[in-house]
Parts: sequence; structure tokens; C-alpha cells
Amino acid sequence: MGTRNLISVIKDGKPVIAQYGQWDGYPSGQGAGVLQFLNSGDLDKLTNKLSKVRFLDIDGKDADFVKRYDSGDRTEADSSWFNNFISRDLGSDILANVANSELDEIILKDSYDFGKDTVSCEYAYTINLDDNTFTIQQDFTCDPMKTYDLSNLPDENQFLSDLEE
Repeated sequence: MGTRNLISVIKDGKPVIAQYGQWDGYPSGQGAGVLQFLNSGDLDKLTNKLSKVRFLDIDGKDADFVKRYDSGDRTEADSSWFNNFISRDLGSDILANVANSELDEIILKDSYDFGKDTVSCEYAYTINLDDNTFTIQQDFTCDPMKTYDLSNLPDENQFLSDLEE
């Protein structure tokens, strides 16, 4: 179902992952996916890869690439990059994709401002590495629906019970 959402990771006071998702943004969908990733024990792997992450510079050093990509002149590597790090279809898989990437540089799209869109952003899931929390909001302008300490996360049943009516 087309339930738009944002999955973000905050480190050193700024977003380092800000992934727009088009589908299944409810807590039982992408929210449960983020929770499953966090409960998998791979958060340290993700944190270690964040030094390799940067956002796509559409108007600067990545402008030629974006122009080529948009024109349809894509290589297999371009398509793989898009499918693994940019696609609106990724949802919570972005976390594992970054954590497991072997790339020297991981280029993501910065969709952080989408979380401020009170009409379109139906859920926002934020992993804040600075304060060790996982927060669920309907958008960034709303009070959190729930905030969990990363060292004391619920199982999926409790998570869904806490968040869904």
C-alpha cells in the first residue's frame, strides 16, 4: 500500500541516512522492518559504514552523473546503485544495504525534508545515534508516537501493540 514514510539515521547532530519510502510505511510494515534490523545486531556494522556515506550532490560534483542517469544512459553499476541505495521501493532495506556495502563511497539521496511534509509524510522512523534512541512519528512536526532506547528495544508484538490502534 502507498503509505509514504521516511527512515533516517542521525549522527553528530545531522542526518546521515534520510531515505524516502513509497510503500507500506505503517508500523506493521517499514516500522517493523526498522525494528527487525535494530534487533538483528547489525547496528554496529551500520554505524561503522556511516563514515563512507554522503548525500548525492545533484547540482555539484554529481551533476554530470545525474544528467546521464536521467537521460537513460545508465550502466549496470548505475542501476545497481539506484536499486540498492536510492529507490523509493527500498524502505527499511536501506539500513542493511548500507551496513553490508563493500563500496568505498556510499551515495544516498537526502530526503530529510520530506519528514516535515505534514500532508505527505505519514510516518517517520528515526534512529538517533547521538541519544541512542529509535523514534516513531507521523511526521517531524508531531510529537513522537513512541521513543525507544536502542539498548532496550521491544519485540515486534510489543512494538505493534504500542503503536497501532
